[in-house]
Amino acid sequence: QSGKLSFSPFVDSFSPNGSVNTFQLSTATVENFDVVLAFRNGLFVKQVANSPSGVDQFTVGQSGGNTVLTFGSNLSNSDSLLVFYFTNG
Repeated sequence: QSGKLSFSPFVDSFSPNGSVNTFQLSTATVENFDVVLAFRNGLFVKQVANSPSGVDQFTVGQSGGNTVLTFGSNLSNSDSLLVFYFTNG
């Protein structure tokens, strides 16, 4: 069965503390396949290629084998963040 791709869904939940704008996913995504859906307080947050603006935009990057979401500013400690993504399983 060579040539087939196998992806599994993952969901990470974060409770921001008000002093960070980066969040590391529990499982690394496949590099260059950074399709991530993020919801802050139940509202969809836009993924951008670079230079996120405020708490309503984020980028996805790889750092030391980990996948990291970076928002344009720190999320409040009253925010909740839910992230859905796929990676090879």
